[in-house]
Amino acid sequence: MSGQALLPPVDRGVDAWKFVISSLCLELMVWGMTSAFGIFQNYYESHPPFNRYSSVQISAIGTLCSGFLIAEGLFVIGFYRSYPDWIKPLMWVSFGMATLALVLASFAESLGVLIVTQGCLFGIFGGLLYYPTIVWLPEWFVERRGLAAGIIFGGNGAGGAIFPLLLTKLLESVGFRWTLRIFAALFFCVAAPAIYFCRPRIRPVVARPRSVTWIPPLGFTKRPLFWLDFLVSLLQLLGFYAVNVYLPTYARSIGLTSSQGTYALMAFNSSSTVGKILTGWAVDRVPYLMLLCVFGAAGSLAAFVMWGFAGSHLAPFVLFVLVFGAVAGSVTPTWPAACVQISGRQRRYDVSVIFMSLGESMALASVAGPLIAGSLVDKLGLKEQAPWGKFGYAAPTIFVGVSMALSSILAVGTGLARPKME
Repeated sequence: MSGQALLPPVDRGVDAWKFVISSLCLELMVWGMTSAFGIFQNYYESHPPFNRYSSVQISAIGTLCSGFLIAEGLFVIGFYRSYPDWIKPLMWVSFGMATLALVLASFAESLGVLIVTQGCLFGIFGGLLYYPTIVWLPEWFVERRGLAAGIIFGGNGAGGAIFPLLLTKLLESVGFRWTLRIFAALFFCVAAPAIYFCRPRIRPVVARPRSVTWIPPLGFTKRPLFWLDFLVSLLQLLGFYAVNVYLPTYARSIGLTSSQGTYALMAFNSSSTVGKILTGWAVDRVPYLMLLCVFGAAGSLAAFVMWGFAGSHLAPFVLFVLVFGAVAGSVTPTWPAACVQISGRQRRYDVSVIFMSLGESMALASVAGPLIAGSLVDKLGLKEQAPWGKFGYAAPTIFVGVSMALSSILAVGTGLARPKME
């Protein structure tokens, strides 16, 4: 019997779904922790010994953590492609270093120590631990890749739904030091078995290239389809991150308590998780550009109608949180299908590299979206009794609605033009 016949089946079987569940756990612990940093930010700003630092200085922790996680992706994948037999050992080393980073952060007395440990070290080693899931996903799933990706990427939203409440309760009861230590223990208990069960379908060949390919071939960037898909993703994610960051602030503006604002963020991320899973199921059956067109249109309507007219009324605000969370955050599960199209009929390019390149839209949006939305608060000067865009959020609402609408229009144009780009 040939070695190929002994391989686990693609798209089905216990081994394939063990890969999905273990990858989901890694996504939950690495990206979920990053998504919940706002809870730490609020605590650090109001409690010693870090309340002597400015909000901008403290935000460097979360910015550097997410920045390293996203920025290192292409380089890490390039290295892992050159040395596939090193991936599993490096996962264990990175797991140990990420756990140690959280423990060391719990002893911090200055902001600099938190920036190095909770920010830089956790971001760097978290990325080294997580990115093998992107490398191995195409080996395990082909026809059901969208569903698998939707489940895995749902870990980010699940972390954003679970961790804010958990971290808030821990910080209030035991302080930041023991919160970080407890989370380090949780990280250890969840990530260790996930690493054990997360493995490639095809056993890596021990090979030593003459030089490490730190930057993999990027010839696909010459294809117009890549840049059109990149722009569609960027426009949708700009709206998503603008709302994600300012949702608790807006909740306080309409009279909700800080705890209720946390619940609103949890509902937003929970809706995003459900949306990603459903999108993953749908993208295996429906053209991904059609889904992006629907997401953009629905997100735009939700912003202009539900958010715009919400005012101090709770019902339309909750409806906006659920609808916008489900559609605006569901772009990432469409990327595996987009990568196949960008790679071309002959599959000349590595789909995991294309995926990480599309992921740079997330890096840009996670920084630019909140900055743009924040700079627009109170800019239109509408009166408080105005029926639309109250509490200074008229301009941010327009920004989010227009961004989503443009993404929908661009998705339609890309779909019409794609046959000419083949």
